[in-house]
Amino acid sequence: MDRVRHGGEISNRLGGVFQGIEESARNVGRLFGEIATAINEQSQGVDQVNAAIAQIDRATRRNAENAERMKAGARDIEDESRRLLEANRNLEELVHGRSAAGGGKAPPRAGNGNGQRTPPPPK
Repeated sequence: MDRVRHGGEISNRLGGVFQGIEESARNVGRLFGEIATAINEQSQGVDQVNAAIAQIDRATRRNAENAERMKAGARDIEDESRRLLEANRNLEELVHGRSAAGGGKAPPRAGNGNGQRTPPPPK
């Protein structure tokens, strides 16, 4: 009878050990589920970061292209400004009676091309 009682005690202890193992196995399963969820969320976060970086890259490229266009436009405006300044100097020289070549007096007006003398500009 001692052996039967001793076998029953061992059986009861084994039942408790198996319950502990079962509970631990459930905890491990729960932890695996949480890890899988965290990995999925992290993967989504990485995807969002990658999309944001791609968007920033596109915006940076557009800004660089716009800056190049603005630089070219500024050069064009500068060139046109120089041409207009030169045209303005030439016009001032003509209006004030200086020749464009030497800064002296322009030759007198001989006429307007139809035989009539061109009147002087009003003062």
